[in-house]
Amino acid sequence: MSAGRTLREGPLRLRADIGRDAVQVVLEGELDLAGRPLLLDTVAAQPLDGRALRLDLSGLAFMDSTGCRAVLEAHAAARARGAGTVVVIAARAGAVRRLLDLTGLAEALTIEWVGVDDDAD
Repeated sequence: MSAGRTLREGPLRLRADIGRDAVQVVLEGELDLAGRPLLLDTVAAQPLDGRALRLDLSGLAFMDSTGCRAVLEAHAAARARGAGTVVVIAARAGAVRRLLDLTGLAEALTIEWVGVDDDAD
């Protein structure tokens, strides 16, 4: 997978890594209204053409409802542009996990959970 350049909009940092079978968009920092255009523009610029899109949210410290909406919009745009599959990568624990659970996105999207669970012994 080739590493892309890191883009920044306020407290959001984003990098797209393009591989043969997948494009992985890695987000770090905070995804809110200010970062929404950066996420959507970055996904729109990727050569999907049957590749999977992997949205890696595991590096986010914060995401609000606008960020949730941006993830849904990115998911829909990628599918409309022919992405093979869309997978969201998210941390098992933390504020983003709680938001995904509360909004129902944890069940509506295909999510690959990473890291340690809050309830782990």
